[in-house]
Amino acid sequence: MCGGGHGYLYKENHWFYYKRQSGIPADGVPQGKVKGGYAVKKIAIGGGQGFWGDSPDAAIHMIRKGDIQYMACDFLAELTLSIMAKQQLKDPSKGYAPDFVTRILKEAGKEAWEKRIKICTNAGGMNIQGCVDAIKGFATEQHMKGYKIGYVTGDDIKDKIPQLLKDGWTFPNFDYDGDFTQILDKIYNCNAYIGHEGVEEAITAARMWW
Repeated sequence: MCGGGHGYLYKENHWFYYKRQSGIPADGVPQGKVKGGYAVKKIAIGGGQGFWGDSPDAAIHMIRKGDIQYMACDFLAELTLSIMAKQQLKDPSKGYAPDFVTRILKEAGKEAWEKRIKICTNAGGMNIQGCVDAIKGFATEQHMKGYKIGYVTGDDIKDKIPQLLKDGWTFPNFDYDGDFTQILDKIYNCNAYIGHEGVEEAITAARMWW
């Protein structure tokens, strides 16, 4: 649930987006029901991918056949980020999940755009800009116009480690004893969990709800 007079409700196996009415119609909520001052829109979210290397078939099928408004594709685990970071060290153009573009978007991306299905993914991994550029390249090839790409950065804090150590952060290991400074030269990546706020802001800024 979000503040500011709008947010989400989960009821009867469906997510609902609501917007508070304060004398102003809740624009963009077609066929919504108004209860207690809230305009409610029923939406369906497809879970299309569970990990990097998962089959894209489910995502493609739901875009083509499912009555969905949103598609979520999860590519990452902590180990996956380290693998991507190692790839990027060898080739700066790598570090993201290219099969999001070469498999899912190639097969059903334009259809999703035509149906106004919004896709949310973390396929950018360690090279978010590279992934964004690849998506733009696909859209250009498909002669797509009017699309919007929102993305969130800030989780990669590897370059901030020296200052964080000076500020007193110790980075304790929960599995065994040891000094974090002893492995500094072996670190491929250091990523922080930064919450949902950036994703919400990106989607809201792009007005992707409607």
